[in-house]
Amino acid sequence: CITDTSACDKDTTDSFCKSAAAFVAVARAHGLWVDFVPECLSFKEHKLNSEFKQAPVKSAVDVVVLMSQRQNQFQMKKKFANFMSELNRMMKKRQGINARYAMIGFGGEGVSEPAHIQPIGVGHDVFGNINELTTEMKSIPYDGQGETSNDALHAILIASKLTFRPGANKIFIMFNTEPHNSHKFGPTLEEVKYALAK
Repeated sequence: CITDTSACDKDTTDSFCKSAAAFVAVARAHGLWVDFVPECLSFKEHKLNSEFKQAPVKSAVDVVVLMSQRQNQFQMKKKFANFMSELNRMMKKRQGINARYAMIGFGGEGVSEPAHIQPIGVGHDVFGNINELTTEMKSIPYDGQGETSNDALHAILIASKLTFRPGANKIFIMFNTEPHNSHKFGPTLEEVKYALAK
């Protein structure tokens, strides 16, 4: 850490930022809240809190699947997964698109009732590939019934706040066979529209 932060120029190497990030991670793991170094929080040449526009990257698409976990979805899960596989195949073959996928569940039983992120990637990654997505679509519990909510707006709000790739096009696909039924802590339509616009 001493070598990286004293012998290296912060502007020309990432050694300084890697060491600073490691220090912050260790400090936070020990319960000491330390902020990241501002000069290390940047994207390419853009510094922290600066505003810039990113041109769309034609071949990058981030797809978010919003999946109701109501009981009547169970019989359709294979059809939904097959649809996503076919969509992925068409995007890749015809357009050369590099797609990655995330999944938001809602309307289930217990902790699966309010909208929630279903991490499908390796480790703690929210995004994964098409095989990881379809496996998750087939394996999650479809147990929501009766008076439990089926809050699609909350799912959309959570989906809008995911960390997308810079410049990636975004696609939201919802699978839901029952009417929307708000969760007691769910957002309003206006909140969802505002989040999507931003």
